[in-house]
Amino acid sequence: MAIHITEPNALFLHIPKTGGCWVKRALAAVTETREITRQEVDAVAQGDDPDYVPGTIATGHCNLHYCPGDFAAVFAFVRHPVTWYESWFACHQRYGQAAPSPWPESRPAPERWDSDSDWPTDRLPTGMVSFHAVLDGCQVSSFPEFVRRVLDYRPGFVSRMYGHYLGQDSDTSSEQVRYADGRVYYTGRQESLADNLAGILAIMEVDGDRVNVMPATNVSPRPPEIKWDSGVLREIIAAEKPAIDRFYNGAEMPAEAV
Repeated sequence: MAIHITEPNALFLHIPKTGGCWVKRALAAVTETREITRQEVDAVAQGDDPDYVPGTIATGHCNLHYCPGDFAAVFAFVRHPVTWYESWFACHQRYGQAAPSPWPESRPAPERWDSDSDWPTDRLPTGMVSFHAVLDGCQVSSFPEFVRRVLDYRPGFVSRMYGHYLGQDSDTSSEQVRYADGRVYYTGRQESLADNLAGILAIMEVDGDRVNVMPATNVSPRPPEIKWDSGVLREIIAAEKPAIDRFYNGAEMPAEAV
């Protein structure tokens, strides 16, 4: 869900598996908020495409393009790609959304996307529910097979997803602020979620001291089957170099995994 903070007119974009459920609850505890509505998202999408079917795009993880309004600031959180894949897999295992392994013949593999393509832009292709829906064809109950399929069919997925939400401008990083169209962009890290959110709120002159004592929300336990093959891990790190360089100063592993 995208959250509009009515004062000081800021927008929080919820990138999947980056702590957004906790951020939503924390924001509601310290300031006035409202969720961007289905009607607002549909109105933008219909303006893009007269044939758009209302209700197609999921409002839970829409990006800035689908949130009408002249927001003074926009902020989001990222997560290191290595643990992002672990969290995505764990979440799908938790809710039973993984296909059986080995890959069933009745469920065809997705087409590999073009590594040289300019997609994603800020807009979703016609009929797509959300950006992360492109991973649906890769989710299986075996973690090694899941990451292998990501590398085969959706290489660099996390880097592209961050581009969809935060633009391709390399100046938008955890340590920097980018000015575009009069807006200020802030990016925090899931690994230091509470401290980063409190800092962003302080910049916007919102008292966020209470967020540091709020308990975690929607955390998926790490399944024991999440084990990395060293060669596959190196491939993932290489494929996600754009995100790792942009948001983690080139650190190949997140701090808690070192």
